[in-house]
Amino acid sequence: LAAFLDGVEVLRDPTHVELHPVSRWREWFAAAGLSVETVETAAIRLQFDPWTERTNVSPADRDELERRFREAPEEAKELFDVEFDGDSVVSFANPKALIRARTE
Repeated sequence: LAAFLDGVEVLRDPTHVELHPVSRWREWFAAAGLSVETVETAAIRLQFDPWTERTNVSPADRDELERRFREAPEEAKELFDVEFDGDSVVSFANPKALIRARTE
């Protein structure tokens, strides 16, 4: 599922590098000598049109983004709570995590 969203993000914003699950962040914090105290997760609802307009996505790339959402595996559509109006993507949820850690 991260690969799906990574692919969508790179097409929309070529400067995007990679998404990482909370488990990977926990590993990195531990390796740096930090102890994770809390993890809060939430999803930010993004309206598709403004989301593509913010980075001046070309019409061809916008169409490709919409196609990827339409043809995404059901698991991805569910996780990202993709909302459609016919064949058009209206919005989707973008999961986020806020991690608080301290030195051990």
